[in-house]
Amino acid sequence: MAVITAVTPQKRRGYYNIFVDGHFALGVSEDTLVRFRLVKGAELDADQMAHVQSENALSRAMAVAFTYLNHQARTAREVHDRLADEDIPEDAIATVLTRLQDRGYIDDAKYAQYFADDNVTMGDRGPRQLAHRLRQKGISAAVVERVVADYTPEQRLAVGTRVAQRVVRHGTRKSHVALVRSLKTTLMQKGFDSDDIDQIVAAAVPAVDEEQETDLLVVAARKAWRQKHRYAGRERRMKVKQALVRKGFQYDAIDAVLDDLETDDDE
Repeated sequence: MAVITAVTPQKRRGYYNIFVDGHFALGVSEDTLVRFRLVKGAELDADQMAHVQSENALSRAMAVAFTYLNHQARTAREVHDRLADEDIPEDAIATVLTRLQDRGYIDDAKYAQYFADDNVTMGDRGPRQLAHRLRQKGISAAVVERVVADYTPEQRLAVGTRVAQRVVRHGTRKSHVALVRSLKTTLMQKGFDSDDIDQIVAAAVPAVDEEQETDLLVVAARKAWRQKHRYAGRERRMKVKQALVRKGFQYDAIDAVLDDLETDDDE
């Protein structure tokens, strides 16, 4: 039989070091200490020691899990990974997850629905990105499929429009073509499909303002003309024109502005 020769408090409040036969054996929570009456002079055989270690791991795992869940809802995978980061044994993690799920502290289906509802209210994810994020959190394929199927066209349009308004608000210096291109790229990256993207763009992007387009072109052309000063003649014109085409400006309008710039240089 092994004998507990000392019990000392750890720096971490509520935890204690157990010394058996003069050597450190394990650290336990206060709950485990009390439950198993781990006091100096108590005797433990090998089976009792293994049982104490097992129950202590469960007690610690539950404490870590409750602290983690106290801040916000989590999926089973998130709780598993948090416990694994604390070097809690897999068998203890499995037991704790089962207990938490049975008691309703972990419910992946409810979590997925809440996550989707929150996205509709203030998020920016389209169906594909929503599904991807839920899978990353360990939600089952069946639950993900159901949640994404419930993502209505009206909800997708509302979320996509919220994204579009932000892009349009920050795209006032872009040509109409460049703005539409940028918005479509952003919406695609956010996980919207082509049909939704077309509807969102049509609803969110204002009609072409020809006067504004001309003003933007002139500003961009003058800047590009200065930047390409090391080139001369037709090569300079070609370099500037290529830069402006990439920004979404029209060929005829570009030629007219470049004609003016070349004329100004000649004067």
